[in-house]
Amino acid sequence: MKRFAVLFIAVMLLFSCTKKDAGQEKKAAGGDYMVKIGDAALSKDDIDREIKAMPEEAQRMLFGDKAVFEKFLQDYAEKEMLYKDALKKGVDKDKDFVKRMEYSKKIATIQFMLNKELSKKAEVTDTDIQEYYNKNKADFKKPASYKLSHILVKTEDAAKKAAERIKKGEDFAKVAKEISEDKESAKSGGDIGDFEKGKLPPEFDKAVQNMKKGQISAPIKTQFGYHIIKVADIKPESYIDLNNLKENLRSVLAREKQQKVLEEYVKGLKQTYKVEINKAEVDKYLASMTKDNKTDAAKPADGQKQEKAK
Repeated sequence: MKRFAVLFIAVMLLFSCTKKDAGQEKKAAGGDYMVKIGDAALSKDDIDREIKAMPEEAQRMLFGDKAVFEKFLQDYAEKEMLYKDALKKGVDKDKDFVKRMEYSKKIATIQFMLNKELSKKAEVTDTDIQEYYNKNKADFKKPASYKLSHILVKTEDAAKKAAERIKKGEDFAKVAKEISEDKESAKSGGDIGDFEKGKLPPEFDKAVQNMKKGQISAPIKTQFGYHIIKVADIKPESYIDLNNLKENLRSVLAREKQQKVLEEYVKGLKQTYKVEINKAEVDKYLASMTKDNKTDAAKPADGQKQEKAK
């Protein structure tokens, strides 16, 4: 578990993107720093910023184990070393890097703007959730279910004898423990759990549909042998409680609302910004790409070239 926590936090650290202002790192002085890299020291505030950029689950793991936290600090220091080295080599001035960052900035700007525009308009209230639940209640229906116990024996005669013992007053669980071939369920008196109506093995399903709570079945033949079934309990058809669905429904409805709001927002933008697609240029571009792909496909792979050379 500790190994997983360290790996998970290392991944989160790799992808976290907190920024430091110019001159934020200070020359190491005294013992109040948390991490020192060369002559630069990172304070508690620096570490706090990094941690707060991580998911809550990762933060909980981080503070639950000192060894995990120390590994986090080591990984943080390694990331800072790589960053310093990249700056020293001028990576931040590289043309490809600058282009990539411009694209990333464009996506981040769009996301930030949409979050501000959509968050309030796409808010889902408890009333919205209740109305959706009421309109779609059939989707949340729970079919009737049966809590069953069984005794499995090899022959019909043995099954009839077991049923006779129970009818005369012996406890079903006691008989199951003594003679059932299903040793696993026998340990719990033949209990095999809850089954929804229609999801039992066909032989069982047919038998239990007309049985009442506490009733014992006649011997039922399956590929495993002969069974005596007891219906320990019957739960009638019901609906999943809204309280157990509320947060999931909130997420679903929020996504639907966000999509609708976004569509309306983009529709409004199209009134301001005219979009024109040059179909002739598109056709030329696709034709050239198709030609290039066919040319590449016709070229023999390196392995094929070597084979021919032999």
